[in-house]
Amino acid sequence: MELILTAKNKMPVKTVVEQFILLLFPPLTAFLTALFGGGFLSALILAAVVKIVLYFFTKEIKKFSMWLRKNYEKIKNTRTLKTIEMKNNIFKIKVFSTVAIVMGLVMAILGMYESWSQHAGTVHDPMLYATLFCISSAFLVSNSNHPFKEREITKIFGISYKLKHAHMAIALFFGGVIVFSVNNSIWWVETLHLLFTGLAIGTGYITLLIYPETKKGHTWALVGFIIGVSGFLLAYLFHIYSIAWGEVIAAFPLIVWMYITLKIKTESFL
Repeated sequence: MELILTAKNKMPVKTVVEQFILLLFPPLTAFLTALFGGGFLSALILAAVVKIVLYFFTKEIKKFSMWLRKNYEKIKNTRTLKTIEMKNNIFKIKVFSTVAIVMGLVMAILGMYESWSQHAGTVHDPMLYATLFCISSAFLVSNSNHPFKEREITKIFGISYKLKHAHMAIALFFGGVIVFSVNNSIWWVETLHLLFTGLAIGTGYITLLIYPETKKGHTWALVGFIIGVSGFLLAYLFHIYSIAWGEVIAAFPLIVWMYITLKIKTESFL
C-alpha cells in the first residue's frame, strides 16, 4: 500500500530510499565500529554498502513505481493484483540474493577466517548468519510463490518430486547450517553442520541439473554446475584460494538459477 501511495503522489523514489538508509545507518555504523574498531576500513565498507543499497533500491523501486503508475487505474483488477504480487516476489528475491552475495564477498575479501562457517561463534558471525539467512529466505519465497511450483521435476521411489519440494528442502538445509555450528566443541553438532551443508549444496545442484526443459537450459545448467563445483573444489582440495571464495563461487550459480527461473516463468505466466 505504501508503494501505491508513493506512486500516486509521485514522491521522489530516491527520498524514500534515503529515508530507509537513514534508519539503517546508526545500527550499521555501530556494528562496523564494533567489528573493526572504527577507522578507515569501517568507513570504507560503510560507504560501499550505502552506495550499493542506494543504487540498487533506487533503481528497483523506480522501475516498480513507473510500472505501477501506468497501471494504477487497473489496480482493482484481479490479474493486475496477481502481477503486482509476482513482481513483488521477484523484488524480494533480488534483495535477499544481493545481501547474501555482498556479505559472502565481504567475508571472502576480508579473509579473517578460512571459510564462511568458521565465522560462527565469533564477533564476526553476523556476516555469516546474514548470508545464510538471506539464501534460505530467497528459496522460501520462491517455494511459496513460483508460478510453476507444482511442476514435477522427477520421481523419487515413486513419489512426485516437485519444484516447491526442492526449494523448501534447500531452504531448510541452509537453516540447518545456521543452527549447527562447525565451531561447536560437541562432535555431533559439527557433524550435523557438515551434513546439512552437503545436503543444501547437493540438493541445489541436483535440482539445477534436472530442472531445465530445453537443450539450451540443460547446457547452461551444466555450465553453472561445473563453475560452482569446480570453484569450490579448487579451494577445498587444492587450496588455490580460501574456502570462503570457493563458497562464493558455489553459491552464485544456485542463486542466479533460482532468480532467473522465477523471473522467466513469471513473465511467461503473465
